[in-house]
Amino acid sequence: MKRIVYTLLTVIFTVILISCESRPLPAETYEGTGPDLYVEPQIAILAPKVGDIFKPGQEISIKWKVSSFVEYVTVELYKKTEHRMTISSKTKNDGSQTWLIPKDIRTSHHYKIRISNYEKQNEYHYSDVFFILE
Repeated sequence: MKRIVYTLLTVIFTVILISCESRPLPAETYEGTGPDLYVEPQIAILAPKVGDIFKPGQEISIKWKVSSFVEYVTVELYKKTEHRMTISSKTKNDGSQTWLIPKDIRTSHHYKIRISNYEKQNEYHYSDVFFILE
């Protein structure tokens, strides 16, 4: 009887291990030709920087660095945690976007830029806080 229980438990354990075996991610989530590892895109916003002061009507340069396997990004303006406007819904991930600050924008010292992966909007990063003042 013990032998049957032992054999049965061994079979069950083996089936569980096989069913829990990790499955490879789709090819587009791999970076490079090395081991098959998922690498989450890294997003760094280089400009604007913390404390930068801009004026309504001023043209500024938004700069970022995102992993090379992200083809397009979305660039948005936030005030604190509230979405204020989409600066570019889909732009090439070339690291730069020129933006003309609207003349009628409300002045504040709580603005941030959000850069996100166009294909996967849950992959994003916020800039530090900057000012838009008269």
